[in-house]
Amino acid sequence: MLGYWDQILTTDPADLQAWIDAKAARIQVPCLAVFGRPATEGERERFDDLPDVRLEEWPGCGHFVHLVHPRRFAARLRTFVDYCDSDTTATRQAS
Repeated sequence: MLGYWDQILTTDPADLQAWIDAKAARIQVPCLAVFGRPATEGERERFDDLPDVRLEEWPGCGHFVHLVHPRRFAARLRTFVDYCDSDTTATRQAS
């Protein structure tokens, strides 16, 4: 935990964003991003670089959407997991 916060608190913001972008560019699996506010244009552009992303905005929910709407979040996550399972199954069957 301390190492994580140390990086956030001591790294130049532009350098930190570049590090995050480099890590994100390596993602090759489906992703679900649930924002408790409208996503910024910059955030949308970053997600556009991912191969398979579901971006949802739940305005007014803040940072902890899973606590504000736990049932809604759990249902959405279950749907996403089912999608990932079906995608994996279809990929395996095609191989």
